[in-house]
Amino acid sequence: MQKSPRSRWFLREWRKHRGYSLERLAEMVGTSKGYLSDLERGNRRYNQELLELLAEALSTDPSRLLTVDPSQNEDTVYSIWETLSPVQRRQALAVIKAIKGDNTGTDG
Repeated sequence: MQKSPRSRWFLREWRKHRGYSLERLAEMVGTSKGYLSDLERGNRRYNQELLELLAEALSTDPSRLLTVDPSQNEDTVYSIWETLSPVQRRQALAVIKAIKGDNTGTDG
């Protein structure tokens, strides 16, 4: 089966980053080890529902599962961000907005 250009994602990398075996992650999302293995190799396509279940199980969000390789981002904003508490995240956003020169006081 030929892979489409959009079939690349970082499921295997996120699973390993979180320390889960194929078996464990399959149990968490209610599918089989073989199905997840096929997904990781790009031999099957995911759907939105499964993408959201996997992201939740891997403590990330769907867009990061598709775009961020956690094994290559140890000192990036993303990897630091996920370690912050909600209070620290609000503080970090305030600092970033100050650096950017955004003094509107609005969130988001």
